[in-house]
Amino acid sequence: MPKIRLSRTSKGANKLRAYRVLIDDKYVGVIHRNQTKEFDVDFGEHTIQCTIDWERSNHITVDIQDDLEELEVIAKGVFESAIRAIFPFDGRDKYLTLSKKSK
Repeated sequence: MPKIRLSRTSKGANKLRAYRVLIDDKYVGVIHRNQTKEFDVDFGEHTIQCTIDWERSNHITVDIQDDLEELEVIAKGVFESAIRAIFPFDGRDKYLTLSKKSK
């Protein structure tokens, strides 16, 4: 069965908290700091997003043709998080960054 492998780095202010993982707008689990998780999916197109509280990542759409698609989620740093708590003007989907993992 094809999988989406999601990795979370150690960067960011939310070191003790988990991010919720959504695939095709359905909750599929959480990911913690320095963790890599795999989620079973069907072949074809899927949209992935991560959230924490009211903040979220961008949506990323992948077309699963092989057995594995690798993604990573990165949070803003401590300073950026503090500024964002005071001035959250750039949209709720800018706090976490979801991208295809570099090979």
